[in-house]
Amino acid sequence: MQDQLQLQVQERFDKMQRDMSEKIQESQNNMMTKLTQLLTGGGDKGKGPMVDIEEGNEDESLYSPSFTPPHVRTQAKYSHKSTVTIRPQQVQAVAKKERINEELPKQLEERCKWLEGKFNAMEVTKSYRGIDAKELSLVLDLVLPHKFKMPEFEKYNGTSCPKAHITMFCRRMAGYVNNDQLLIHYFQDSLTGAASKWYNQLSRSVIGSWRDLAQVFIKQYNNVTDMVPDRITLQNMEKKPNESFRQYAQMWREVAVQVQPLLLERETTILFINTLKAPFITHMLGSVTKSFSDIVMNGEMIENAIRNGKIDVEESNKRSASRRRENEPRKVAANQQGSSRQEVGTRQNTERPQFTPIPVSYMELYQSLFDAHVVSPFHVKPLQPPYPE
Repeated sequence: MQDQLQLQVQERFDKMQRDMSEKIQESQNNMMTKLTQLLTGGGDKGKGPMVDIEEGNEDESLYSPSFTPPHVRTQAKYSHKSTVTIRPQQVQAVAKKERINEELPKQLEERCKWLEGKFNAMEVTKSYRGIDAKELSLVLDLVLPHKFKMPEFEKYNGTSCPKAHITMFCRRMAGYVNNDQLLIHYFQDSLTGAASKWYNQLSRSVIGSWRDLAQVFIKQYNNVTDMVPDRITLQNMEKKPNESFRQYAQMWREVAVQVQPLLLERETTILFINTLKAPFITHMLGSVTKSFSDIVMNGEMIENAIRNGKIDVEESNKRSASRRRENEPRKVAANQQGSSRQEVGTRQNTERPQFTPIPVSYMELYQSLFDAHVVSPFHVKPLQPPYPE
């Protein structure tokens, strides 16, 4: 579009130059023709008057034709040229045309400079198109409320639920929910990474209100909603060797808050402890009733003890492996005993529930829970007659 406009302007400029050149040439030709006519107009009307000796000369009759008195001078014969009469109106017209001819080049030069300036402006506009603040702004004529202070937002990077982020943003901006321009403008401050680049690609033709922006945002990241983590995702997470305990706990917690329905505090701690390996899980079995922050603190203490050599990691791994081997025969024996009982038919249609093996014995687990006041012994009263049949 810009190239076509420049081509049209260039064609008009060339045509204007040709027209002005033709007018100047035509005016000069007309002026020269009229001057030539004025200078040669009276030459063909006759010869100038000659001296007539016979008329008006009284002394001529007193002397013979061949005698010339000494006191009489011989009158020379003059050949008069034709006179040219130039009227004042013609002089003014010629002067006016001369002034016009002198001004035309100046006007042409000024016109050329004006067109050149226009071309330069068009080239600058083409080179720097797209940097105007009004064109780049998604909201025009934004007026900030008096004493407005932007709240702090959790940054959205395109990997979590978009609806949850919209909810968070609206709650942080609860005092300005009726100001669409303010919501649209400051929504970019809650984005980061790829989500921020996506916001910069939006245009005013698409975003006319806050509702439009929210719908476009949810549509853009709706596929992330289908990838929301669940409890199985949390169970499969593991701490990396080069990762500190606090870093792993924070990362795991960020994933846990995305699980729907939300986890209870105790369920969160149990799932987190089950993702740990020795020696952390060995020293945390009695911490299932504590808060998540307490578990993180315990994990950091264990980590420091390992770093200082107070806890032998290899010994803990061997101990947990031996305990697992001890539990495996018990599990096999229990399965065999259950199958034999099913064959005998003493307990039909019943199956012994299978539990995930733990790295410690049940006696140690019971003692840890008992010391943490989680469980307590329940004494059964002796049966009184009549006894059941």
